[in-house]
Amino acid sequence: VAIIGLFVIKPSPVKVEVSLTQYYWSCDAGSPYKKVFGGIIGAYWGSLLLFATFLAYKTRLAGRQYSRYSECRQMGLSIYNILFSALVGFAVLVNPMADYYTKYYITIVTALWATTFSLLILFLPKLQAFVRLQRHRKERKNER
Repeated sequence: VAIIGLFVIKPSPVKVEVSLTQYYWSCDAGSPYKKVFGGIIGAYWGSLLLFATFLAYKTRLAGRQYSRYSECRQMGLSIYNILFSALVGFAVLVNPMADYYTKYYITIVTALWATTFSLLILFLPKLQAFVRLQRHRKERKNER
């Protein structure tokens, strides 16, 4: 869909004035199909996120039933974190009262929040288990 959109919608550089003395260049499409393709891609991303949230909700208790799948809870928390960040980012993106800098910085902060804490949620327990195992092996070695 995105490749078809690039052929149908021809992007061109547009000068956007932030204030009287500051401006930036943006790549924008002046076609009426821009909103259609944006809506299709947004609906696809939203459906993926909702499906991931549904799977996280349904598998939240799988860790208790299947001990070898111990990361089900962490994956669920990671998906919920990404959903929360996407909702905050979407609210800022569609806000017509927000200026360029507000949209930019809040979008960057939500993206950094989602990636950083998702990685921490997923990998910090594994790192902690690895350190505990190394410490336990060292203690057993010192006892001998």
